[in-house]
Amino acid sequence: MNVNQTVIQSPNPKVIIKRLKITNAGKTKTDYDEITKIAIELINSGITGHDARRAWLAVKHPNVNYETVRAKINSVGGKVELFEKTEVPEEPIYGTDEDTKMTFSLDKQTQLQSYQFSLSKSDVNGSFSLTFFPDKIGEQTIFDKIQILDIVEIYENRIENGSSLLSAFNPSRRKNNPVFIGIVKSKKYVAQVTDGGIVRRLQVSGISAAGLISQFYLNLDSTAMILTKQVKETTNLRTKLTAEIAGEDKPIKDVITKVWDFFCELAKTNGTVAIKTLIDNTNISGIFDCDSSPIYYPFANLALGEQTQDFYSLIGGLTPEPIYERFATMDYDSGKMKIVIRQVPFRDEGAADVYQNSMGKSVNWNGVFNRDLRSNEVKSIDLTVSDKEVYTVFFSYLNGYPIENDKLMKLIALEDEKGNPMLTFDDKKYQTYGYRPLIATFNGYDKSKKADDKKTEDNLTTINKNMREWFGNLDRMMSGSITLAMTYNDDKPIMPGEVIGFLGGQFYVEGISHSWNYGQGGDINLSVSRGGDYDKGGKFHPFSGISEKINLLENRKEKA
Repeated sequence: MNVNQTVIQSPNPKVIIKRLKITNAGKTKTDYDEITKIAIELINSGITGHDARRAWLAVKHPNVNYETVRAKINSVGGKVELFEKTEVPEEPIYGTDEDTKMTFSLDKQTQLQSYQFSLSKSDVNGSFSLTFFPDKIGEQTIFDKIQILDIVEIYENRIENGSSLLSAFNPSRRKNNPVFIGIVKSKKYVAQVTDGGIVRRLQVSGISAAGLISQFYLNLDSTAMILTKQVKETTNLRTKLTAEIAGEDKPIKDVITKVWDFFCELAKTNGTVAIKTLIDNTNISGIFDCDSSPIYYPFANLALGEQTQDFYSLIGGLTPEPIYERFATMDYDSGKMKIVIRQVPFRDEGAADVYQNSMGKSVNWNGVFNRDLRSNEVKSIDLTVSDKEVYTVFFSYLNGYPIENDKLMKLIALEDEKGNPMLTFDDKKYQTYGYRPLIATFNGYDKSKKADDKKTEDNLTTINKNMREWFGNLDRMMSGSITLAMTYNDDKPIMPGEVIGFLGGQFYVEGISHSWNYGQGGDINLSVSRGGDYDKGGKFHPFSGISEKINLLENRKEKA
């Protein structure tokens, strides 16, 4: 496929590896002073090389971890000063205002062979992988240089006629911001003997920076809290949280913020505090981008058990699928990642209840539109219409509500409750496919309100009707994948949770995957759903004349 001259024909990728500067987070004054003294002693000894330093430490201080001392030395460029005791807190500190420090940079002119990264609505962690020539940087090989939990930034700078592009059409492109930020979770050295000699490569993989949220754990086990003497504090924090979030019509974003603050406060002693420090110092923009939708029922409290929990397990009952979606995305304008928590944006312009995100943009179909795809950037398509996912019953259940879930399900099976406003049926599809429920389960209902709670019943009825409108036409919508050449010029990268225009209609982006190989260029694969003709208000209609539209696309590519 030929590409028009107006399209940038080759990416000039670059990968930057960063490492968090080491502070005394999580250490007492005594621990911190001891490490500092040992680091000074080791530097003054004049011993260099990791093996020699490790051997020295094993003799001089057999109970001290070498990597801890090494990190202390690296964090200040080999110069360690003994801090005044007044500058080191008696209690463990939490977080730091220090910036991350760039370790080294790689690009296709040096060691970078390939990369791939993915973000998806179905996986809040995301993933990436890098392949390098295992060359040395200074005295160290890249394998030794890269460490677990290092920060990876991937850039896709466009070039035109061999020079860097500064787009006159989109000033944000001039920012040269990363398109992905990741955290190293593993590294692997591979060597293979071939007829041409020994081939070596280094493979590094990990998750997105936003994926750190799912690895930020809180231990609510009573035994652990007794050991850390936190039983009283935990009880007080729970009481405070309940008082702040309980009530009616509270915006989801306010509750999420309160829960996050509670989670972080308790994690100081009962959680993975080092992960929180890393989150604070990685480019995550405000962490959460929540919409303005309210909680639809009198809310009492969160289900806080006595086990290890991550943040998403705490808020899952507040923002259940399929009404809500949670996913990681990259905000290219700021160069930071964020977690989006919102109601699905499938409303049209005529809906009565349209909410806004943190930027004030409407969370509806038109509000999340990115751009139209151009025919000369599309390499392949694989689109399907299928009845694999069909729903005939739409039901939102509230734990603790007067109508018990099991009883209602039995009534549904007997078809005695089709007229119940708490349920929405598609009678026509029910005759063909039978009982196929789509259920959203909410938690935290205030049972003391159930005697005269007519408002919640009305809200759940509205939710059921929305579910039928949003998910009742999946068997008429196109889904699949669209592969693009990595050749767009001044466009912002397409991200999950956005709408794109294609074939005269529109699609919802479920996930994205960027891949690049040295000497071969790069591809962008879009996983899409909900494809169809949408009117100006964003209301769905099935595609018509799709074969002719695909033929027209192919003809345009041949002429390009």
